[in-house]
Amino acid sequence: MDSYAIFGDLAWHATDRLDISPGLRFDYEKARARADGAVTIAGERSFGGVSPKLGASYALDDEWRVHGLFSTGYKAGGFTRNVTPENIAFTYDPQNTYNGETGIKYRALDGSLEASLSAYYNVTKDYQLFVGDVYLKYLQNAGEVTAKGINLAFRANPTERLGIAGGLGLNRTTFTKYENSVNPGIDYTGNRVPYAPEFTANLALDYAFDLAEGWGQLIPRAGMTYAGSVFFDESVLQRHGRSSV
Repeated sequence: MDSYAIFGDLAWHATDRLDISPGLRFDYEKARARADGAVTIAGERSFGGVSPKLGASYALDDEWRVHGLFSTGYKAGGFTRNVTPENIAFTYDPQNTYNGETGIKYRALDGSLEASLSAYYNVTKDYQLFVGDVYLKYLQNAGEVTAKGINLAFRANPTERLGIAGGLGLNRTTFTKYENSVNPGIDYTGNRVPYAPEFTANLALDYAFDLAEGWGQLIPRAGMTYAGSVFFDESVLQRHGRSSV
């Protein structure tokens, strides 16, 4: 695979309080594949995508700021690396994501506390997912996926040396339209997407020690993270509060 991209962002300070940040990215990728054996493949495909974004933030005062963002993402297609006779579609298409986010941030004037709260909603078309049996999984487009949630993050500095940081995340990522090119009769619409926990949390502490003159500081840090349960396969029945294989 050969990949090329060009991208850029602008930050326009429209007023003393309002910032506007547009951005644009161009992607181009060429993929070539060859396989000889029980299944023979010889092919070449190229992909291109344009991903715009637009962000804005407004300072309510010297400590509070609100922001909003619309962004898009692109992931090129290609050839699956695990080829089986059952896999009738040896290629997969690009994946496109459309994301909206809004939030509020706080920063104390003395720098003792920073915190942010944000909410997001995004839709991914032609979601790329490894499907198939456990030992013969291959990458294919699996339809449409929707993710929505909220994130809370903070950092406090009770003293000049002690820092406390943490965060919480609530997320719900599901198939809103499931499509499987190999087994078109199967429908997992409404199921959670594999490897997407609904709850995450983290907490960290750090403390600064001054070293000898000219040597700066030593800052040890300890932290822990938590991630809720996840499904490893999209076929697990999850509707109506039940979970069964």
